Amino acid sequence: MGEPRCFHVVSACRRVRTCAIALALVGTVSLVVACSGDTTEGTGIAPTMSVPMTPATPGSETTTTSSPSVPQVSLVQVFGGSVSADENPTAEFVGNVPDVDESGMAAVTIGSSGFVAGGFSHTVAVGGTDAAVWVSPDGRSWQRVADEGGVFGDAMSVNGAESDQFISDVAGGNLGVVAVGADGRVLDFDAAVWFSSDGAVWERSPDDSSVLGGDGNQFMHAVIQVGGLVVAVGESDDEAAAWVSEDGRQWSHAEVADDSDGVVDPSVMLDVAATSDGLIAVGGAGVDSHSAVWLSADGFTWSRLPDSMAGQQSGFETGMRPMTAVAVGEQGVVAIGAQLLPDEDPSYADSSTSGPLVWRSADGVVWELLDTTFVELPEERESSRYAYLKRGSPVVLEDVILVGDWLLAIGRYESAPSAGALPDFVTLWASGDGGVTWEIADETNFEPAELWKPPELWRGARALSRSADSVVVVGIDSVPAGEHPEYDWTAWAITPSVWIADLPAS
Repeated sequence: MGEPRCFHVVSACRRVRTCAIALALVGTVSLVVACSGDTTEGTGIAPTMSVPMTPATPGSETTTTSSPSVPQVSLVQVFGGSVSADENPTAEFVGNVPDVDESGMAAVTIGSSGFVAGGFSHTVAVGGTDAAVWVSPDGRSWQRVADEGGVFGDAMSVNGAESDQFISDVAGGNLGVVAVGADGRVLDFDAAVWFSSDGAVWERSPDDSSVLGGDGNQFMHAVIQVGGLVVAVGESDDEAAAWVSEDGRQWSHAEVADDSDGVVDPSVMLDVAATSDGLIAVGGAGVDSHSAVWLSADGFTWSRLPDSMAGQQSGFETGMRPMTAVAVGEQGVVAIGAQLLPDEDPSYADSSTSGPLVWRSADGVVWELLDTTFVELPEERESSRYAYLKRGSPVVLEDVILVGDWLLAIGRYESAPSAGALPDFVTLWASGDGGVTWEIADETNFEPAELWKPPELWRGARALSRSADSVVVVGIDSVPAGEHPEYDWTAWAITPSVWIADLPAS
């Protein structure tokens, strides 16, 4: 039997450090997101922020309060998991790979007509990567928006060259739906914006090279609508950057103070949220990519929070701990991130896992890095697939929201350090004590099958959004695309995927 192969590897990074995004050849063109990067010691003075929450006081020992039972939900896949029925990958192969349209979702929001998701699309025969948008009236039935006039794919970058496009975040609001991302080629990406009044008909914002372009790469990683403005955050030429617009079409640079003793280090803003007194952005700073927070009273002027102001319990000055997502609610400000941890199992001495991190703050200024536990296990379950979770927490968190007294986060974990034919899990985590302890509300898994599944292809949750009575999770799935007509191995494809969980009435 020939060696099993995958034909396309796509990593769509949302709220993950994207210092360099490269298009490489892996049998065909693959979108590879390389995560590295770093930022600065800030000196700006942060504005006062009022956030309705009183967590454990940073600097004191964290206390775990009694929390309600984990919400009883069922995380059901409602979209994705197969290639298009009108494609015949076994008959149409381009080289060693089937000619199929791959795509994936990276972000989701609620617009005036329902849910809107954004991401990427790639067709093997054509090559290149285009932005992509899907819409749904209820989160359960989805339809890809037609790319009329090449709005998502045929546009040129600001330097006039053919380019690749992708959407990293979407935001709905009074101005319509705004999608942000990037457009360009390796080492020459520019920020990109798409706009729609209803999520169904889209236009590309003008490519103003003085605002969206520049030296190095420009990426918009996250976007929000607040107070009649659209605010996007990201990076420009390895420095944290923000942009503002009053209509979603015309944009200008925001002022970002992000220096230390006159020296600007690499930095990036990865997510943004609104508080009662302004905006808060999180990301990474310095050559060691440690945690960083920026504050703004109006979206036009930003100051980086000095590490010394964040507090001794913030963990800001410890390297390799960027914040990747932030949420604001009744519990205050909560941020999530990750760090690289050595594997504790001597039998897998060369492997490492990404450990989840959770911070919280009452005012956006003083922070506490929580001593967080993912899944408490009774002794009788030590040999179960949760056992590896307990001794190292190889959990990857992608997004977080606050729902009343609960924190809900989505992500994935591995049941063992070796991938192979092991199942992968899309997981909805819940915390009722402000982020100290987390339990699995529900999960969906890719059961082992007779087909060998490449370890780099897995189900991945990327973002979530909440309607009145449900949580919608979007991401990607890996599915068999066909058997090679001449060789005895299976080709795999990446498809968009949506999971939905109905929330209990309470």
